[in-house]
Amino acid sequence: MKVPTFVFTYTSEAGILKGSGRSYGNINLKEMVNAASKYVEQSGGHEGAAGVTVKTDNFFDMVHAMEKYAADHVEVVDSDVLYYDEVASFELSFYP
Repeated sequence: MKVPTFVFTYTSEAGILKGSGRSYGNINLKEMVNAASKYVEQSGGHEGAAGVTVKTDNFFDMVHAMEKYAADHVEVVDSDVLYYDEVASFELSFYP
């Protein structure tokens, strides 16, 4: 499935992540980030791209709020399915 994507990185400030996102299709990232605003420290952007600063303690709550926005506002169609040959696995940790 083709979906908006965010990439987050640690900052020099302990417990803070900064991320940058790009949208796909007609998914409005500004509205998606606004839907998670109670978990976000700072944000900016427009329909197609957004930047977010979030505390590590609020990261997964923010993700869930964005996923809920997408589930409520985005229609998935068969052409959005992406097939792949390899599976990449990773472990998410907030400690460098």
